[in-house]
Amino acid sequence: MFVVFEGIDGSGKTTVSSRVAKQLRAAGLSVEHLREGGKFTSTVTQAIREFGRDARNLELTPEAEFFLYVTRDVQLLQEQTRPALGRAEVVIADRFLYSAENLARHGRGLPESWVRPVLDAAANQLVPDLVVWGDIDPHLA
Repeated sequence: MFVVFEGIDGSGKTTVSSRVAKQLRAAGLSVEHLREGGKFTSTVTQAIREFGRDARNLELTPEAEFFLYVTRDVQLLQEQTRPALGRAEVVIADRFLYSAENLARHGRGLPESWVRPVLDAAANQLVPDLVVWGDIDPHLA
């Protein structure tokens, strides 16, 4: 089972997903959490995340930012997620391609007709079994 936790930064994705992973392990399931302890299990994915959050890179164009976030997700999918799905009963991820889509379309105004083909190619038919959305007021996050 592939479970994704989504929400804005500070919404509790990593905290909640870590608790879920712990509880599922305690129940005897084999679980791989792709962001255990707040860091991605892929060092490349973690480095891309840090690059995207670096204030020195605020001049990224909307298109470049979109490709950067999709690159981060594809790296994690290929390096960690797909192999984990073959090993574990439950694979837990903080974020999936939904974050890149929402930022690109609703945050940066890129058209769906431009974004969708890239996301479809990136997912390569992988769809989470469950998406948990952490809805929180941005002022509280």
